[in-house]
Amino acid sequence: MYYGLLKYSDKKTALEWFNKLKSFTLNIDAETIRKAMEFKFENKQKNLSFIDCIGYAVAKEHNILFLTGDKEFEKFENVEFVK
Repeated sequence: MYYGLLKYSDKKTALEWFNKLKSFTLNIDAETIRKAMEFKFENKQKNLSFIDCIGYAVAKEHNILFLTGDKEFEKFENVEFVK
């Protein structure tokens, strides 16, 4: 989100939103990253992004739906696909 705001807005606005929302972030431990990279490797034919794989692993770990518009995730369990 921060990157998107930098790209489509300005640094001041991006930083304001970053500071407002940073308390809602999660720390991602090494084990979650390992699981995400195994998932990416197991699905390498789909060319999934590193960030999406980490997001998917975090969602599974916290037993919440992974919300995405990436069609590559549409058929996976635990995914809420939006177009």
